[in-house]
Order: sequence, then structure tokens, then C-alpha cells
Amino acid sequence: EKARELGQLNSDYYAVLGLYHSNAAAVDNTHIALAEEAFQKAVDMNPNNVRAYRWWATLESTYDAQGEKALALNTEARKLDPLNRVANGNHAGLLAGVGHQDEAIEDLKRLIRIDPEYDFYRVALTNLYLSLYDYVNAAEALAASPTHTLQYPFHVRQTFLAFNDEAGFLNAIDVLPVDNPSIDYIELLEMSASATLGELKAEADVLLLKSDPDFFAVGIITRL
Repeated sequence: EKARELGQLNSDYYAVLGLYHSNAAAVDNTHIALAEEAFQKAVDMNPNNVRAYRWWATLESTYDAQGEKALALNTEARKLDPLNRVANGNHAGLLAGVGHQDEAIEDLKRLIRIDPEYDFYRVALTNLYLSLYDYVNAAEALAASPTHTLQYPFHVRQTFLAFNDEAGFLNAIDVLPVDNPSIDYIELLEMSASATLGELKAEADVLLLKSDPDFFAVGIITRL
């Protein structure tokens, strides 16, 4: 609103306005059309606005079941900024979402080669293999994945338990690096391997009844 008062109605203004409406759409889907309108204005005013394309792609990936428009928008962002880590990281998921899993895997492998310092690409590759039930390649990707990321213990769990190796999973959790942000949730991670579905549901219900629920903790025991 302050930008509008100052007359700063440029491409970035409309891109951020679109982002605002995208977030508001989570509670009121009438904001979807408003977000699309704002993003369209942003790229009309500046066809090189990478963030506008990227944020618009995220909106479409959330609310458009087909996925083709989100992929096209994110592809445009990558053309404008080929090394944009967010656009590149999102691209594999968008490709897989429209049935191009093999292309998504090859793209992630290429990104790992050209930008080996960015941990998310290895995380995304592991997750993609797991989603395809390709546990052998998932295990290989996991072995090369950074152990300090939030997603690492989830991937460890899914991979070990896919091979019915509960002991292996529990051993891996026991030696989780201290710099992993999941370290405070070790007890829940261990319970996720040994508790019954009824027990896990009850634990989730208890967590959700708290005045300020720890949704990450809920996520640990509901990713089953």
C-alpha cells in the first residue's frame, strides 16, 4: 500500500502483490485470480522479471492439477536465469508432476554436476527416486546426500524401511549429526518406526490439541 501511495507501480510491485495474493489464497481461493492478474501485469511490464515467473509458477503448481502452466512459467524463469537455484530446484518436481520423471532425474544429475555445493539438488534427487519406489537408486542418492538437512532423516526412514530394515533405520537415527535440525525430534523419529498406526494417530491428535501445535513434529509422524 505504501508503494502504491508513492506511485511505485512497477513490475516488482505487481510481482510482490501477486505473491501476497498467492499466500492469501491458502485461506480464500478468490485470491487466485487476483494473484494471476498481478503476475500477468508484472511480466507485461518487465518480461525479464524472474521472480514474477517463479512465484507465478508456484501458484499454478499449487492450484492447477494439470501442471503444464506451472512448468511453462518455471521454464521461462530458467531461461532468463539458468543458474537460479530455486527455479532449478522446482523444475524437477514440475517435470515429474506432468509425467516426465526420467527427464527430471537427468536434469537433477546435471544440476548436481554444475552446482555441487547446493545441497537441495541431492535432496530432491533422493526424494524423486523414493516417490518412484526406486529404492536402490534412492539408497545410492541418499548415501551422497548431505546429512545436515531437515529432509535427511525422513529419507533415511523411507529408504531403510522400504528394505524392511527397521534396525538399520534406528541405528542411522542414533548417529544423526548434531547439526541436523531434526535432532530434537529423535524420539518421534524412533517412534515412527515402531508404533502402530493407532498410536501414531493418537500422538498426532495430542500434538494438534496444543495451543501452539508443533506442525513439524506432527509431520514426522504423519508421513507414513
